[in-house]
Amino acid sequence: MTASLATRLAIPAVLGVLALSLSACGSDDDQGDQDKPSDAPTSDTGNTGDTGDTDDTDMGDTDTGDADAGDTEPAGDACAFASAEDLSAAAGQEIEAGAAGPELCFFTLVGPDTDITINYTKVQLDLTEYIDGTREACDDEATDVDAEGDTAFVCETYPGAIGYRFDDTDLLTVVVTADPNADAAGLESARELAARLVPVLQYQG
Repeated sequence: MTASLATRLAIPAVLGVLALSLSACGSDDDQGDQDKPSDAPTSDTGNTGDTGDTDDTDMGDTDTGDADAGDTEPAGDACAFASAEDLSAAAGQEIEAGAAGPELCFFTLVGPDTDITINYTKVQLDLTEYIDGTREACDDEATDVDAEGDTAFVCETYPGAIGYRFDDTDLLTVVVTADPNADAAGLESARELAARLVPVLQYQG
């Protein structure tokens, strides 16, 4: 066989081998593409875990109204034993009402530095012995006061004077507190004021 003939016979064989090789490569590439994991799209659910940005409910701004516990009735009207008007009329000087409770009332004599306190006590002891003991506790001799038949008297007690009115076992006292530096005249003035105020005291039991 001549060389030219051998060459012509070899060309188809080479072409066949090349075809088979290309076919095999294409098949491998396809298989490789199938074997690759698909890029699954990531699911974006948003920032659902962020609970810090919730609506702020401000419980501190709750409006409960402007209720002012200090807006109580004037003590002069609330005091169960005497009003500022009655005390002023008896004293001949202006007396202003202060705080008041069920058994205690505070007043102030306008002008001089004088506080007035009215107190209620229910006497639980023998009444006669209690009255006698109260008189003996005075800094000076007690002076009786006309109080519509009730036992009533005043006396000095530092620094001022105190008046007592017994309606059976219901006792009302009025304490007139003078300036601690008051002289004898000042104490006597406090005593006179207490004597004027005692008849005004009324127990409304």
